[in-house]
Amino acid sequence: MEPGTDSVAYDPAAYGETHAGVYDQIYADAFRTHDAVEFLTAAADGGPVLDLGVGTGRLAIPLTAAGVGVHGLDASPAMLAELRSRTGSDNITVIEADMAAFALPDRYQVIVSAVSTLFMLPDQQHQIRCLRCAREHLRPGGLLVVEAFVPDPTRFDHNRRTHVRHLDDSRAHVVISRHEPTMQRIHNEHVLADREGVHRYRVVLRYGSPAELDAMAQVAGLTLQDRFGGWKHEPYDESTTDHVSCYRTT
Repeated sequence: MEPGTDSVAYDPAAYGETHAGVYDQIYADAFRTHDAVEFLTAAADGGPVLDLGVGTGRLAIPLTAAGVGVHGLDASPAMLAELRSRTGSDNITVIEADMAAFALPDRYQVIVSAVSTLFMLPDQQHQIRCLRCAREHLRPGGLLVVEAFVPDPTRFDHNRRTHVRHLDDSRAHVVISRHEPTMQRIHNEHVLADREGVHRYRVVLRYGSPAELDAMAQVAGLTLQDRFGGWKHEPYDESTTDHVSCYRTT
């Protein structure tokens, strides 16, 4: 299997630079943070965790509070500044780097890429590079944990979808999506409207099926150990919408 060549213009810091100030607003209550922290704390077993795309510290801060050593990697200075401003971030080692091209002196018991962060890399080539970097930074017996959505083209009508996330008298949040199936891309635009005006935040995701993720991991020197339908070890089956996949070095 060879890395894909369907590259698009890629700035690893762009998402964080535009979304740092509104990330928590856009994704409020969208994640199962408590369950993820419990899962990762048990998997780390006292060893350090590298959080790829640490963002505002949604996972990193409660992990450190649980006694886990955490290094948080992000390409965006604005996102890392937001993280540093948060209570509880003082014990996080912050690393500004591209998650598809990093070389660090430390090795980790667990490396995590949560909430489909891997899909924010623009093509298969960059995603394999990220997986290779992760493999090179794992301790012997260490684990790469990838949380991602299971692609479902039936969510789209003629490759379009509009979803109302929130609507009340003071605020609206609508997500407008365009599916590009031949390139395995979803173009999302979050439209936030309140009394101060309308703001738009765009992100492009290059998705892959769990089977493709396994193949990319194999190219990178990793082997699937477990796959769950969620952070509480739910079964992975035909009803699964998001998976948690755990890989070890081959």
